[in-house]
Formats: sequence, C-alpha cells, structure tokens
Amino acid sequence: LHQPTRREILPVAGNHFYLGRQIYRGDLLYRDIFIDKPPLTEYIIAAAFLAAGGELIPAVIITRLIFFAFYLASALPLYLIARRVLGSRFRSRLAVLVYLGFGFPYDKLAVSADWHVLMVFFGLTAVAVYLAGRPLVSGLCAALSFLSWQPGLTFPIALLAGSLLFPRSGRDSRRLAVGFLIPVAAVIIYTGFRGNLADFFQQTVLYGRINVSSEFFWGLRVVPRVVRKLYWRSLPFILLGTAGYLLNWLRVARSGRREFEKTFFPLVLLSLLILISAANFQGGRDMIPLLPWISLYVLYPAGRLEAKMNPRAFQTLAAAAIVGLAAWSLAGTIRLRPPWMNLERQELQMLKLAERYHLGADDQILCLESVLPCLFLDRTNLTRHTYYLQEKHYRFIETYEPGGFDSVLEAVRGQKPALVFVHLAPWSAPDWPAGRFQPLRNLLAEEGYRSETAGRALIYHRGDGNLDR
Repeated sequence: LHQPTRREILPVAGNHFYLGRQIYRGDLLYRDIFIDKPPLTEYIIAAAFLAAGGELIPAVIITRLIFFAFYLASALPLYLIARRVLGSRFRSRLAVLVYLGFGFPYDKLAVSADWHVLMVFFGLTAVAVYLAGRPLVSGLCAALSFLSWQPGLTFPIALLAGSLLFPRSGRDSRRLAVGFLIPVAAVIIYTGFRGNLADFFQQTVLYGRINVSSEFFWGLRVVPRVVRKLYWRSLPFILLGTAGYLLNWLRVARSGRREFEKTFFPLVLLSLLILISAANFQGGRDMIPLLPWISLYVLYPAGRLEAKMNPRAFQTLAAAAIVGLAAWSLAGTIRLRPPWMNLERQELQMLKLAERYHLGADDQILCLESVLPCLFLDRTNLTRHTYYLQEKHYRFIETYEPGGFDSVLEAVRGQKPALVFVHLAPWSAPDWPAGRFQPLRNLLAEEGYRSETAGRALIYHRGDGNLDR
C-alpha cells in the first residue's frame, strides 16, 4: 500500500522537502525561508537529509518512511485511549482496525511528509500518557503536537480542561503546564537567540489569522467534496463514527457527569477539531486529525449490543463487518502497476528542463507556488517565499514583507533570474491574471523574458529552449 520509493513529489510536499534541505544546508527557518507551520516537520526532514548525506531521493524516501511509521504508531495510543473509553479490549482492537482502514492517508503519505500525522501521534500519546497518570510527560507530548501544527493546541487545552474539571491530583494541571512550556519555551528562546523570533511569530501566528479570516466557514463547503472524492470508500466509517459521536452527546445529556468524564477527551477533542475544520478545511489531509476519534466512535454504540448478544456471536459479526469495510476502504489505495511518474523520472524531467533552457551552475530561479525546480536542480529560490498567488499569501507579503510584493520585482530587476517558474494550481490559477500581478508580468516582458506553458506550469525564460510537452 505504501510506495515511498516510487511516487513523485507533489508541489506542496516539494515545498516542505525544499525547506528541510535548506535547513540542512544552514538556512534559518522563518528568517531565510518562509513557512506558516511550526518547525517540527521541517526539522525531521532536515534530519532525513542528514541521514542521506544531503542526497535528495534517499532523503525523500527516508522522510516518507518516518512519517508512515508515525501514522502506524498512532494506533498504539489510540488503543490505550479506546480501552479507557470503550471498556473493551475487543472493541478497542476493532477501533484501531477502523483507523488503519482509512485509505486516503496511505496515498497521502506515499508522496509527502505530513504535519497532521505528527500532530495526531503526539496528541494521542499526550492523552494516553495523561490517562496513565503522567501529566508532565503528557504536557511534553502535547507541546510536540502543537509544534507540529497549530491546531495541535487543542490537545493541551483539552488536557488542562480535563485536569481542572475532573482532578485526580491537585498537581496535575501544574505538571501539564510545565511539561507543555518546556519545549515551547525552548523554541521561543532559540528563535530569539538566533534573531528570528519576530519572523517566527509573524509566520506561525499572524499568517494563521489571515488564513482563517480568508477561509472562515470555507470548510463547510469543502468537506462534502473531499469525502465524495477522497473518502467515499470510507464513507460507512465516517457515517457510523458521526452517529457514535452524536450518541455520546445524547448520553451525556441524559446521564450527566459520569458519562461526560468517561468520554471527555474524545468528545471535546473531536468537537474542537470540527470547529477548526469549519474555519480551515482545505483538503483530504485535513481529515487526518479527525480519523482517530471517528474510529473510536464507530465502536462506541456497540457496547450495549455487546452486552445483550452472545459474546462469540457479537465478536464474529463485528469483526466480519469491520474487516469487510476496512478491506473495501483500502482496496482503492492498491496500485498494481508502477506509477508513470516516479522520483527518478521526475528528476530526469527537471534536468531536461535545465538543459532546454541552458541553465548554468550559477543561474538563479524564481519559483512561485511550486519549488520543485529548485529542489531537483539543487538551487536556492530567488526569494524566501515560494507562495504568492493565493489572496492570503499575497496579503501576508504585502503586510509583513519589507517592501511588500515590490520586493519580488526588485529581486527580479537586480538578480535577473534565468528562469521564472509559475505553478498554476487549480486553487491559484484564477489569481495569476489578477491585476496585482500585472507589474511582475510587465517587468518580465520588459526584461525580455519569453513565456511557455507546460501542463500547469507557466515558464518565463531568456533562451530559445522549448520544453517538451
């Protein structure tokens, strides 16, 4: 199911591999290169480049295997949480099988490093460790979830709320807070010492505000399309999990404190993630943080059925149903034929691009929306930003980048890149003809650049090369 050595690098993933490589080479995250996420994913990729001796394809394969391992490892804390909530080893095992039975994450992890996976692993571990009576370690894990992706903050919020509402010890909340603050304070102190604290705050906090304000309630429109396109084989699990979640709220309303305490963490965390999804749900990967809780809730309503039925009959029927649905869900991820575009062919294609446009060893490239040419051709992008076209990126650059978007024009005028590569993704293509980019297009015309279209790429170049379609 997982094909890390075969699948090509997609543009979004390419940006993260590029950032990890630049960190490996000594660039400072946030100051020298832009990223709107906390740093953990990029530093893991940088460690993969270190392990691969700086070689791109081995580093990509190592990174994919690492994140795939994180995804599989998330099943262990999920099982421990399910044991506490469901009170049944058998149903907890089935909940793990449901979680591992969703097909999309395997396709996603075959081509990408994914911050959602880190957030889920460390967040689930934080909850499981807290339930085991280790609040200090739980706080540490919750901080790592937050340092993977900003919505990971839901885990320390839920843990702190649980420790205050259902205290087991007067020191739990303090230990949670101390554990959380240790990694977060270390990152703040490090970025302050290196002189990029302001960039770190702008890119991870202020950019997030622009992002959410530009997409509020966008997720409510995107979720149905994502489920229909990417999760349709897993739809039975999603529907059953939704029913279990609503049943949990109904039982809490009827039973009060006892049921609420028992199911507090899945109930609160899934509710918080649903609220975040309403404001910032962009694609199939944003479903990944919801999957552990959906999986648990698939088996939540079965408790009373298990109590009423013959145990052997229940286990046989439940196992057959879950295994059958998981097999159906996973069947869509099986690839019997090797992909037409793989890592080696993609690298060859980029080398061919360099040859067609006579790129010299010192020639610079400006990439907008996709940094794949810089990644494969071993170049550093002309600017620290790689995303411009979407409204939210443009607004951030205009607000916080010295000189705004004019800084890009100055970089083109002063350094005259040999190639300008614009990736017109479906979500950004309508923005390229917008008036705010006309000065860049005018400048490229004035400087004598010629343009060609190749697939989704718009390529501005100085030479006579002609990219094979």
